[in-house]
Order: sequence, then structure tokens, then C-alpha cells
Amino acid sequence: MTSQAQIAITQEFFQKCFYGNVEDAIPLLDEHVTYSVPGSHQAAGTFEGPASVAEHVGNLLKLTCGTIDVTQWEDWLLGVDHIGAIIKMRLQRTGRVYRFRSVYIVTMTDEDKIRRIELFFGDQAAVERVFAW
Repeated sequence: MTSQAQIAITQEFFQKCFYGNVEDAIPLLDEHVTYSVPGSHQAAGTFEGPASVAEHVGNLLKLTCGTIDVTQWEDWLLGVDHIGAIIKMRLQRTGRVYRFRSVYIVTMTDEDKIRRIELFFGDQAAVERVFAW
């Protein structure tokens, strides 16, 4: 599949998840998918398998009352098996609005399924504060 198609799959996955259509996003995942979120806060961890990834995203949506919004897809970085997405996002938690810059590194399989998702935050300390309580 072309790099453009892999970008489309990646973007479709995140858009479906962030807009609450988690079940519709699951078919885009490989059966051995892992999703790594750095930190020691309540949304951090490594989630293995489609069901675990779906549960994580569902919990994240609950924590943020479904307010995750990608405000800008800044750039896409393409490799043979990897896609990097640099994004700006906004979310709400306990009545406050937070803005983050994040990088997702997505590994694709030969069958164009998402095998691995790694998340990195521009300001990890701020993320820790948001999800600490």
C-alpha cells in the first residue's frame, strides 16, 4: 500500500477513536497491536491486543468526558513501515482546557494494519499533572 494510504489508515484510526467510535477503529488494528503511553499517570501504560487498546481509549474518553480534539495535524513523517504524526491536541479535564503537542509513531504490518502505536508528549510533566488526579 502507498504511504498516502497508510497515512489515511492512521488518521482514520485516531479520528474514530477521539470522536468516540472506538469499535469502528478496531478493525484497523493488527491482532498483536501494542499501544504505549509514557508516564506514571492513570492513562499511562502499554496496552496489548485490540481489546486492551479499545479499553484504554474508552477510559481516556471517560477521563476527558469525550473532549479530545486534534486541532492540527502538523506533519507526517514516512518510512517503510513507520508513520510519524506530529499533532496539536486539546482536551478538557475537570473543567479546564489543556493543549498539548504530541508525536505518534505508528508501525504498520505488511497487511496495512496498525501493529504498534507509541505516543510521546512535548511536555510530559504537564500531562502528568493533568492525569494525576
